[in-house]
Amino acid sequence: MPFITGQKLKALSERRVVERRRVNIGSWVTSLDGAMVLACQTQDASASGVRVQPKETQVLPKTVYYLDVKDRMAYEAVVRWQEKNQAGLEFTKAYRFMDIPSPELKKVIKDIAP
Repeated sequence: MPFITGQKLKALSERRVVERRRVNIGSWVTSLDGAMVLACQTQDASASGVRVQPKETQVLPKTVYYLDVKDRMAYEAVVRWQEKNQAGLEFTKAYRFMDIPSPELKKVIKDIAP
């Protein structure tokens, strides 16, 4: 059996098709109706999703919005996994803040990113 380094083993076990990059930025996660709003730290990101650490431990609904205040984008996302105080979100749709179809989410965005 050939020797496999930890780095190679990680690469073999990695299921993501899109490369991710480590980041440390503030972000927000909300329920689709805007009733739940959580401040988060985004820990890594790719074109297809993010890993977030909510500042408050809470079970997330199956589908959420991930709010990128810096780029003024809202991503509808499926919660693919959640462990303790981290969650993996996979993006399904993207909206510019000004094009959000939900009036409830527009109010949330106005409150957190005027």
